[in-house]
Amino acid sequence: MNTSTYISLSGQNARERQMEVLANNIANLSTAGFKGERLLFNEYLANAKGSDPSSYVSMAGNARDMSQGALTHTGNPLDVALNGEGFLAVTQPDGTTGYTRNGHLQLDAQGELVTSAGYVIQGDGGSAIVIPPGAGQITIGADGSVSTKQGSVGKIPVVNFDKPQSLVSASATLYTTDQTPTPVPTTQVMQGTIEESNVQPVLEMTKLMNASHEVAGMKNFVDGEHQRLKTAIDRLGKSI
Repeated sequence: MNTSTYISLSGQNARERQMEVLANNIANLSTAGFKGERLLFNEYLANAKGSDPSSYVSMAGNARDMSQGALTHTGNPLDVALNGEGFLAVTQPDGTTGYTRNGHLQLDAQGELVTSAGYVIQGDGGSAIVIPPGAGQITIGADGSVSTKQGSVGKIPVVNFDKPQSLVSASATLYTTDQTPTPVPTTQVMQGTIEESNVQPVLEMTKLMNASHEVAGMKNFVDGEHQRLKTAIDRLGKSI
């Protein structure tokens, strides 16, 4: 296989991986708090100091778009959206802490405030926020304070990190990290509201179609090179 074929295959592999990332973005268009991702590329030069270097495509990783999605009023008193940067801290079933911006909350059988996936929302100090039986209407203030007619029951803190891009995806909207969280007092917790996915559907579909066309073009080139070499070998073999 010649150099031009290898170069084309490196580009084809990168574009196929890009299509996977774009398809995942599109699949999560309606996922509250979802943050779109894009694939980062690097150029790798073979024989860089020579007279005829070859340029290959390599994948450098994913970058997450941390911009805020649209805020949609739902009227559900247990829905919350973060108007500003940061995350809600949750306790996962194994006891470890995760972080999310998906504010579709509900009450479990113990009266604890949990996410739609069942992760317990952490209040101040990491403890669960428990709503007493028969407490009535739940009010969540802009500072994250949670109260009922019986009084205050806790506070939902908002935290962030020095390097939010380094958060590791555990699911579509759940992240883990070994960084130390810091409070974000300027972010508002908005009750009865949800932050939509920040993915722009038309833009993502356009990128996906462009990547698909590029993959098809590269495949045609590789097939053409294969046929050219096969023809050359057949002709050389007949002339001997």
